[in-house]
Amino acid sequence: LAQKGQTDQAKMASEERRTQAQIQGETNRALITAGTAHAATQSGDRQAFLDHQFKHAQLQSDERQGALKHLVDMQEGQADRDHKSTQAASQQAFDQQAAAQEQALPPAPEVSE
Repeated sequence: LAQKGQTDQAKMASEERRTQAQIQGETNRALITAGTAHAATQSGDRQAFLDHQFKHAQLQSDERQGALKHLVDMQEGQADRDHKSTQAASQQAFDQQAAAQEQALPPAPEVSE
């Protein structure tokens, strides 16, 4: 009877260890699953954040390109105006010089027939 009691206790202890191991295994699997899900969520959040940063940087780049294009257009417009102004001044100087030369010429002799 004592031996039977010891055997029953040994079986119960073994069963208890097995149950405890199963519980620990299930707990570990649940923790791993939760950790994996959390990591996936963090990864998704990180990707969304990176996408947002990229879009923001792209918008800033587009704005800068637009501003640079505007500056270049303004400079080209100013260069065109400067060129036209220089041309007009050159033409005016040429016209004044031609008028001065005409006035400096002696009168043409009259030809009699």
